[in-house]
Amino acid sequence: MVRVSYDPHWFPIEYVDESGNLAGTTKGYIAEFERITGVDFQQADIADWTHALESMRERGSDIIFMVAHTDDRAEYMGFTKPHYIVETSLVTLEETNMDMDTEGLRLLTIRNYEIEDWLNKNHPDIEYTSVDNTLHGLEVLQQDGADAFAATWPVALAIAETEGMTVYNAGPTGHTYQLSVGYRSDLPILGPILQKVLDQISQSTLERLQGAAATPLGQN
Repeated sequence: MVRVSYDPHWFPIEYVDESGNLAGTTKGYIAEFERITGVDFQQADIADWTHALESMRERGSDIIFMVAHTDDRAEYMGFTKPHYIVETSLVTLEETNMDMDTEGLRLLTIRNYEIEDWLNKNHPDIEYTSVDNTLHGLEVLQQDGADAFAATWPVALAIAETEGMTVYNAGPTGHTYQLSVGYRSDLPILGPILQKVLDQISQSTLERLQGAAATPLGQN
């Protein structure tokens, strides 16, 4: 049995449904991994993304399907090759165009998402505020707590529509999530096994699983 960590609030890519079950693209990945390996992949009890990372750090989980490499995470996780590219956009409440060079840009990000490391390195002059999840970010945006929300557009749009909100894609941030399967660094044998399984999943299957929410590596 392999315990899976995840982001329960990244609808429709990865989320927990009304029955408490892990759903979205990650559920499709799990089905493929179970089919190929014959191993049971079970979801851990995860509250939010910060908890998802803590669960990996504290060995409460064994793998996480959708995670970007950072130096901090590499202290307790190994990573497969990236299998999924997800772009981030500037989400706004009004139809406008803006970019990362917009003067005085006030930005929202999701706490402990890899884009925060990217911003610190590439745009240290930009003021950003961390929120708990995409819905929280949209709510803060409505309260005029920022000019834009750096988020995955299909996720922001899907959640906004669910909540009866209207949002716009004001332009790309220039950042992409290069998502890998992360695994416990104290179980390095998992690395080559997970990579071998990934390599057996066809490009067409990846495209079907990932759908409109993102683009398979090498196809964007």
